[in-house]
Amino acid sequence: MRYDLIRLVLIARDPDLLTVIDGDIATRETWLRRLFGAEITFAHYGNDFHYVPETEGVDTHLILGRVGRARPVAENQPPEEGLREIERESWIAAGVIIDPTTHPDGQKLAIEENVRVGKSAAIIKSLVQHVNEERYEPYIIEANPVVDPDTFWEFERANRGEITSVSFDLYAPNMFGLRSELDKELRELRDNEKARETKLTLENKDGLNLETERVHLMVDYTLEGGGNIRARTKRKKRYNSKQRMKKVTIEQPPAAGFLTRMRTAIGQLFGGTDT
Repeated sequence: MRYDLIRLVLIARDPDLLTVIDGDIATRETWLRRLFGAEITFAHYGNDFHYVPETEGVDTHLILGRVGRARPVAENQPPEEGLREIERESWIAAGVIIDPTTHPDGQKLAIEENVRVGKSAAIIKSLVQHVNEERYEPYIIEANPVVDPDTFWEFERANRGEITSVSFDLYAPNMFGLRSELDKELRELRDNEKARETKLTLENKDGLNLETERVHLMVDYTLEGGGNIRARTKRKKRYNSKQRMKKVTIEQPPAAGFLTRMRTAIGQLFGGTDT
């Protein structure tokens, strides 16, 4: 079974206002638990999809659920009814695991890859878009793919001296902590100028030098889920981090049930976090 990894970047609608949920100040973790602790119905490419949390038999502080949709299935009636063709509604779903906690690798989502359900990343994008647009909530969610930074540096090494443009879409920090001057600057832009997203483009028609500490910091921050990177070369070769999502293949027992699959995945994708 393959899993797609997505970072949930939460941006406060108004950092100066404290939102209260059930009598307590709404931290990002408490808000995520409330949000994904209830069913969510949303549209994706004209079809109704449903996110449903799993509560029975769950022995982890992570959030487990399923996202799925109905699909028509063609079948035949039994012989005594003439084996006539019929069509019925069938439901298919993919498992979802969410770590809502705040730590260097927290607020991350993993979703099973199931082509019958649809493209995982696109489905999650539609889900968070629904939350952002259809409901007034204290936070806005950006669902960004987790990408291996080596994919960018492999592109850079293969095209060194030929890269003429690199664009960074950087979202305000919310879970990584102040690791660098970059985090500090983005946080100040968020708090002072109310910027939810900062765009930075480096261009030089003769070719850029990207082997610098500043670029390494921006690449690491971005590809951990803090934004997106696009690059192009003199020969029109292109890099887009949205197309380089980190996928992890996990061996599962044959015919494993939902909770068995989720526990196996947690052990490998979330560092064995199960308490």
